[in-house]
Amino acid sequence: MPRLAFSRLTLFTTAALIAAAPAPASDPIGVFAVIDRVVLEPDATNPRTIQVWGVFAMADKSDRNYYHPAQRGYLYYTLSPQNPKATLAEWADFKAVAGTGQAIGWGSRFAEAGRIRRASEAPSSPDVYQLGFGLVKLLTAPSRAGIGQQLKMVPLPSSPADGASVRAGQVRLVARHIGDANARYFFRIEGPANKSENSAPIAAGKGEASWTPSLRVVNGESYTWKVWTTADNRTSQEAIATFRVGDQ
Repeated sequence: MPRLAFSRLTLFTTAALIAAAPAPASDPIGVFAVIDRVVLEPDATNPRTIQVWGVFAMADKSDRNYYHPAQRGYLYYTLSPQNPKATLAEWADFKAVAGTGQAIGWGSRFAEAGRIRRASEAPSSPDVYQLGFGLVKLLTAPSRAGIGQQLKMVPLPSSPADGASVRAGQVRLVARHIGDANARYFFRIEGPANKSENSAPIAAGKGEASWTPSLRVVNGESYTWKVWTTADNRTSQEAIATFRVGDQ
């Protein structure tokens, strides 16, 4: 596969050319993602690290055509010492595509693509960004069947956010709408002493889906809640958030 490193302009104007490219016998891309947002540090002018937030399907090194189920979180990278200029060009494309819903891929299956981190995990010890085959749009090919749907179906648990603190009593769980009007949302909350509760299927309202379990949360305890979606006979991976109960 030729190297396809995009600028902000060519990321979108070369779509027809990319879609016409033949599917590879095996898939060399390291990670596919739908990016929600990026955080450049220490600033956007001279970044040394980047947080890439979204949903990610990581390549399985033991199978040249398999990607692990999509997970929500963030990747944390530092500049590639081999080619910082090319790294910054790809990071600029990450920023350009963030929030558009466009699924893209980068890196190499044969190199480390980084570790998916939970939202509650503070950024530390960034992974070195690995340049692979450039940035590519997600193609329709046997090795990538269903990846795009998986990426777009994983909801964002927005409140309580992962790592948040809430007051005791009833808690309202809120997930961001995935943009599919046919999707149904399922919630689960798990607490101490194996207490848990599941929701019925819930249709999204304007921009979000929410559920208030009857289980009341108790001061000093931690709770985990999960949300997933179903649509067109597909079920997404769970998105997971943990919160602690205490005075605010």
